[in-house]
Amino acid sequence: MYNRSNHTFFVGNQHKHLDLKLGKWSVIQNGVEKSIIERFSSHQINTEGKMQFCVLANLMPHHRFDILSEALHSLTVEDRSKFTLHLIGFNFEPVLPAIPEGVEYIYYGPKEKEEIYALLSRMHVAVISGGPQYSSFMKLYDYAAVKLAVICPVLENIISNFSEDEIVYFRNEDAADLARVIKKLVDEPSLAKVFGNRLFEKVKNNFTWETIFEGIANTITSQISLFADKTTRTQLNINAE
Repeated sequence: MYNRSNHTFFVGNQHKHLDLKLGKWSVIQNGVEKSIIERFSSHQINTEGKMQFCVLANLMPHHRFDILSEALHSLTVEDRSKFTLHLIGFNFEPVLPAIPEGVEYIYYGPKEKEEIYALLSRMHVAVISGGPQYSSFMKLYDYAAVKLAVICPVLENIISNFSEDEIVYFRNEDAADLARVIKKLVDEPSLAKVFGNRLFEKVKNNFTWETIFEGIANTITSQISLFADKTTRTQLNINAE
């Protein structure tokens, strides 16, 4: 399909994963509806009291919940008592026994989109514990829309788009480093608001679907024009012959 196309759009760095040599592509990212950004524009995270961490996923092996579990085990009993872990989505049942004693958690199961935003708006921090280097996580943009601080491993596509001032990074596949940044946020709750607001502004300005599709439409229009010009020139050549 790529070889037969004039132009291909990849969500994330798929062209690197596929080792493509020709430059007939544009890299785009996932995003969020502008209406959601506007809905939560005045929303403020209240970091008083117990910290609220969350994971939203249709849980699969590449999400590396095992790294999060190992990190939670590395925390002291006192640190575990400082936050509640909220699990939203599918397939968490097999990993619940791996959550260590002393970590309070709530498992909600799958929820409709509107319910998800209502839940996320009550959180402080979202955790992405793993994923492929080329991925663009749609849930990252959902987290950003409600001004959550996001903990994420150092993944190629993510660090290409978000700075260390916008996301709380830990070394990929390093449970000890994940434990370190979790402790950092529970010890300094005000950081969640700082990181959440910065990430919100970045997504508001660059990663709404409206902004993303405007760029896609411009590229498609350009390709159509090039194709039309090429067709016209071919037809003129045929007529000349």
